[in-house]
Amino acid sequence: MAEGVQGVAILGWSVDCNYIAVAEGTTETMNTVVYDVTNNMRMGSVDDAHSQPHHITWGPDNYLVVETRTGGILWHVPSNRRVTLTEAFNTVTVRNFSRLRWDAENGQLIANLAVGGRVVYDLVTGNEVPVAAQQTVSYPNADDFEHVVLGGRTYPCLGSYQLGYRNWFSASGPPSVFLDYDRTNQLMTLQLNDIYGEEETIVTLEDGFDASWVQLRSWSANCHYLAASLGIPGRDASDTVVYDAVSGRRVGQVEDARQILHPISWSTDGESLLVQTRNGGVLWYLPTNRQTIIVDAAQVPLTGVSNVANVWATAWSGSELFAVPVDRPDTVVAYEAQTGASRDILTLTHDIGQLSALGAGWMLAHLADTGEYNTDELVLFHNDSTYQLDLGIGTGSSAAISPDDHYLALSVSGPIIGVGIWDIQTSSLINIYDFRNYPDLSNFTFADNTTLRSISGVTLDVVSGIYEASQPSTDVVRNSLVGEDGYSPYVYWWSSPVNQCESASVYYDGERRSLIVEQPNGDERTLVSNLNDTDRVGWSPNCSVIYGNVSLLSDTELPYDGNPLDDIYRDDLSYTVAFWDAGTGEVLATFDRPYRFASPARVSWSPQGERALVRTTEGYFLFDPVTRERVLLTYMPSRYSSTSRINTYYRLYWDFSHGRLFTTAWGGVDVFDLNTGEQIALLSSGGGCDYGGCTFKRSDDARYLYVFGAGAITQYDFVSLQGVSVDVDNPGSVHSGKPTATSPDGRYLVTAWYSVRVWDLTNLAEAFDERDPVITFNGPEGRASQMEFIDNTTIRITTRTGLVSDWNIVTGQEV
Repeated sequence: MAEGVQGVAILGWSVDCNYIAVAEGTTETMNTVVYDVTNNMRMGSVDDAHSQPHHITWGPDNYLVVETRTGGILWHVPSNRRVTLTEAFNTVTVRNFSRLRWDAENGQLIANLAVGGRVVYDLVTGNEVPVAAQQTVSYPNADDFEHVVLGGRTYPCLGSYQLGYRNWFSASGPPSVFLDYDRTNQLMTLQLNDIYGEEETIVTLEDGFDASWVQLRSWSANCHYLAASLGIPGRDASDTVVYDAVSGRRVGQVEDARQILHPISWSTDGESLLVQTRNGGVLWYLPTNRQTIIVDAAQVPLTGVSNVANVWATAWSGSELFAVPVDRPDTVVAYEAQTGASRDILTLTHDIGQLSALGAGWMLAHLADTGEYNTDELVLFHNDSTYQLDLGIGTGSSAAISPDDHYLALSVSGPIIGVGIWDIQTSSLINIYDFRNYPDLSNFTFADNTTLRSISGVTLDVVSGIYEASQPSTDVVRNSLVGEDGYSPYVYWWSSPVNQCESASVYYDGERRSLIVEQPNGDERTLVSNLNDTDRVGWSPNCSVIYGNVSLLSDTELPYDGNPLDDIYRDDLSYTVAFWDAGTGEVLATFDRPYRFASPARVSWSPQGERALVRTTEGYFLFDPVTRERVLLTYMPSRYSSTSRINTYYRLYWDFSHGRLFTTAWGGVDVFDLNTGEQIALLSSGGGCDYGGCTFKRSDDARYLYVFGAGAITQYDFVSLQGVSVDVDNPGSVHSGKPTATSPDGRYLVTAWYSVRVWDLTNLAEAFDERDPVITFNGPEGRASQMEFIDNTTIRITTRTGLVSDWNIVTGQEV
């Protein structure tokens, strides 16, 4: 192709292998030359690279990007058409771009500039254009939270939505989108965290300004705006700046926060912001950039926590602010953000310390704590100034108004800890329901005008006082399926699954990119070839299926059309859970597990491998390896809550005989239909759960299911799922790992550990906290490891050391 060339380094082949780019010259000066290897033609060159070759990137249709000191060049090699995309150059990285991504379908090049910023170019003209593809990052596509479009890509606006590991990770604004300030280039951008790779700049917010430091304060509720404090160079002060993340611009600023950052509060609709300053409280309506000083007074404490306050308490209804000014601490004033107009709502004889919005115009005023005892701790009022009720009790940690505005339910403290019910129309207290007698009645809402429902499923009729514990419906038995009843073999998600079956083992060979099955005699056979990196490889209990986590991307560099455009997280942290026939290597099923802040995928088999429960970041699936059917587990709408979610370290019991799956949850035990995946029931322990969720086990005689929680046990009939709860005075002393049994006649419930406790289920008190054991005795020396009934009143205990003894549970004496 060429003769007399001085020094050649191959830079890279085009995707179709028709062209090759090489560096020709000396170590001091070299040129980037492209040859047509089919027709033996020199297509042209980009000259004058110093000390090192130009960085090049091949794209679709034989486009080539060459990065030089004088600018980034887009070169269409077949037509020899060239255009300079940008003259920006980073002298440290010696590049024009930090990342290039090709959108062949829309004829665009998406570029991260090496000096900061993100630009989209048209491949034909080289002009800057809006991004064509509306792309969605892989997060739950649920309808219960808003989405926002940033830089042509759709992100979920999660707010306080819990999406993460152990379900406690909470995001403010779009998850993994962060504010970045490059002081060297004086550039403010929004970037997407790529964990291990280059960050992706998605929006340029501002260019050409100097700040000594930058602190992101928070996002608006709709993720349209974000507020940040920008340090003023040379001063111990900052400005509070709001950016429009959608259009990529600065909306405005509130200046001069000296030493103490301006306290801020967002409206519930995300359109307004309250900024508290030494010069007065600024109510800021962002769509029109209107700022109104609503309170001139300011207080700066000289002791205690540093703060600047114009108002003592706030609550929002849309863009209307309800606040207690510092110079009028006994008054609630409403402020309209769009106009700044104000009106007095409520004036009390006591200072107000906190406000809570209950919806539909109803609000609670929490009286300030002056160190004195006050009976009027809470006041209910309506924001139209037509109603006021001194409740005279309460904490207000949970509160709800009935849909017809007739009743108020409020968590209360004092002589009685429980739920208070008020008749709003008569301004009277109806009753206070003590938590000791009405367990699980917390975190409640009104299901209808008179029915209060807690997140655990218990209900209270506020008119009749009828309390119904969380019991499933009568239709709890489903169509039976072929399979062996029992618990899933437990495998911790951080440990390796079982990779041996009938003396054969399976492993992934990275050099051969294959799954290898090795026999006891050392013979090997290749089960699956041409496979990306795969880990956590294991067998089903019946040795018919092999499964593992397959990386979505291989270790080798992929051409432009193999690199996904829509999701920057499709890397080592994303993978596919694959199932193969152990005999033929045929793929039985794959389950995508895109990266989110969540626990790793987990596969839990039934005792003989008839079914598997597959957990990914997209949900929990029942999988039948024979029919290859997959069924998503779903919750009853009225029962779905944080407590009904399956917990992190879950335990499973497969009830094929009645078509059900039992699994531990954060607030009890979930029961699902093995045929449809629908939730049948959430079984409560009767007293809440310890951290990490409740535990359960089936009785040895298969008649009952015991659910163990924080200071309570509930015994359920295994078929009908009707239960009865008893009180355990010392929480944590009961657990699925501690011996529990019921007498053959169903009268006595017994637990044993270092002592023996006996409840008479036929003679339980109505009040839950009075359902104590009828007898407690020491039993044998040593910790009990097993227990069984010999007759209706005699138990046999085996200790950890192997000592066996019989005991009469009525007298507590050894037999």
